[in-house]
Amino acid sequence: MHLLERYALGCGVKIDKPFIYDKYFPLPIEKYITLQPFSKYSSKCYDYWDEVVDILNPFVKKFGVAIVQIGGPNESNIEGCVNIQGQTSIPQCAYVVKNSLLHFGVDSFAAHIASGFNKKIVCIYSSNYIENASPYWSKKEDLALLSPDFSVKKPSFAAQEGQKAINSIKPETIAQAVLDLLGVKQQINQETLYIGESFNKKTFEWIPNCLVDTNSLKVDALICRYDLHKDIKCVHEQLKISKLCIVTDEPFSLNAKKEQVKEVVFFIDKEKYKTGFHNWCRQIDNLGIKLIVVCKNPENEIQDIKMDFMDVAPIFYKKQVHPEELPLGSKVKYKSNRSIISNGKLYPSEQAIKNNTPVDSQKDFVDGEITEDFLKEVEYLYVKK
Repeated sequence: MHLLERYALGCGVKIDKPFIYDKYFPLPIEKYITLQPFSKYSSKCYDYWDEVVDILNPFVKKFGVAIVQIGGPNESNIEGCVNIQGQTSIPQCAYVVKNSLLHFGVDSFAAHIASGFNKKIVCIYSSNYIENASPYWSKKEDLALLSPDFSVKKPSFAAQEGQKAINSIKPETIAQAVLDLLGVKQQINQETLYIGESFNKKTFEWIPNCLVDTNSLKVDALICRYDLHKDIKCVHEQLKISKLCIVTDEPFSLNAKKEQVKEVVFFIDKEKYKTGFHNWCRQIDNLGIKLIVVCKNPENEIQDIKMDFMDVAPIFYKKQVHPEELPLGSKVKYKSNRSIISNGKLYPSEQAIKNNTPVDSQKDFVDGEITEDFLKEVEYLYVKK
């Protein structure tokens, strides 16, 4: 039963088509579609709208159609949209939706407003069945309603989810549904193979082989990958410019104040580990610098090392990812929100550094190959055919 029908039954009233009060809002655009990407419930919030918009824009712009983002004042911008979220009252937002060619987004306020105006709608669902919360006043041919495969796992009906079901919907599926309802006869030639859990976390890592002006990056501390290139002199020079989070797999001579080092991440690799490493970690901890110890090996293989660190710091175990969609040797394209700076150039992965394939932007896809080393960093990547 639809929620609206349940409310009507409980209240003893009939369901009629609503009157929606709308109020003029100036938009310097003639043709547009609206996007409401967020909900107050995190389980309903899809994490890959940037990718959906990136796919859509080249198609809709050919027809002079823009994407207008609506929503609340504290919601972040989706790049590639006309961002008016937080600038409209509810009646003004209704006016914007009323005059759009189509509305798409999450199961929220605007989808039901669009239904009241008989607009075409693409809506995605996560923690509830489509039948319970679909746009009520729309014709079936005007709707494209998408959800995870609930035959595999039932909806949680929760406001928050640890691993959000909604993220299993592929960006190209949403984009294709929008094009189909708009009558754009174009097939999206893309297949998402894998999106890592950390893909949406924008980070800047630095290989200590050059100096970086961090003011332009707008980060409070640069992640120093001392484990990939051990130039302690360069590290100390960079400390004069910015704070560092230092990642290492062996001890080094740290000539710095604790205010300059935000944290030290010590990677334990059983093959490289030597007696006394734990004493260096203890010294870092005693300096008042935050210490994080991460192990690359399975827990049952480092019993002796665990004993060394018992009174130093807890050991966290790095999750090993071996997705079935990514067999070894496969040729793929990928991008990352993790940027690695090496010799003044920007790279999306360690594999890209080895292959000398820098990028100009985090939006750029590069060619790659599925290897064991690639899988070690796939949690940061968006991988497609």
